Amino acid sequence: MSTHACPYCGGPLQTVHHGAAAYPYRKDYGPRLLCPPCDAHVGFHEGDVDRPLGTVANSTDRAWRRIIHNIIDPLWKAETGRNRRRARKRLYARLSDALGREAHASWENGSGLLELLDAARTVAANWTKEPA
Repeated sequence: MSTHACPYCGGPLQTVHHGAAAYPYRKDYGPRLLCPPCDAHVGFHEGDVDRPLGTVANSTDRAWRRIIHNIIDPLWKAETGRNRRRARKRLYARLSDALGREAHASWENGSGLLELLDAARTVAANWTKEPA
């Protein structure tokens, strides 16, 4: 059981694994940090249930996160080799600069996601690939 609180209702979050009654997800999702009343959850880094991949998100915020990733992921994924990693780093640096704070979709909720969406659209509109 986690000591973290849900950002939506303030209730306790649970760490759940496939097979538990509170685990309604596919087995390949792995363990989840979950608030059942809010349907808010987040996964963990592989093999490490002490390191969530981000903050728990309800269905609305998960939808916004997917929209943001659909805008920004193709930018850095179009690169290959070392350029790919550099492009991802450059992308997140530009998003952070645009927001004036460190930025990542998995860390944002609510209005922070809308701000990130605006920044993502601006960065994407001005994106250029790394020279080969």
